[in-house]
Parts: sequence; structure tokens; C-alpha cells
Amino acid sequence: MIKKTLHGPKGAILILDQAQVFPDDPGAGTPAMVKYRNNYSTYWCCINEGVCDEVELPQEVMDWLDSEAVENEIKKIGA
Repeated sequence: MIKKTLHGPKGAILILDQAQVFPDDPGAGTPAMVKYRNNYSTYWCCINEGVCDEVELPQEVMDWLDSEAVENEIKKIGA
């Protein structure tokens, strides 16, 4: 199983965990979690809402999360 931590701008961290991917139940598990300023949210919540547990994400962090490089890493774990 792949488990990887990616470090982004302004202290943002993306934690990828392939053990949290459940193909038979796509809504279960948290394969991609974002940590920002000691707050945690799912990757998709951050991308869709622009916040990490009610803390607004700077544009630089949003651009990183939405980058092709990050998307490729997420695809590698099958999320």
C-alpha cells in the first residue's frame, strides 16, 4: 500500500493513504487529507470549498492542490 506525504506552499500538507481507498464503496475512507495550520479536511472539501476546516486556504495553496502534479499523485493511489 502506498502512503505518501506531500508538502506544499505555506505549510500545507497533503497526506495520501492507499489503504483508505475502497473501490466497492467510493464514499468510504479518506485517501487524501489536507492539513493546514493544524486543521484537517478531505482533499475534495478543500478543492470544492476553498477551506480546510473553516480556515480559508490562500490562492497559492489552492493552486498547488489543483495542480497536475498533485492530481497525478492522487491518481497513483487510486483515489
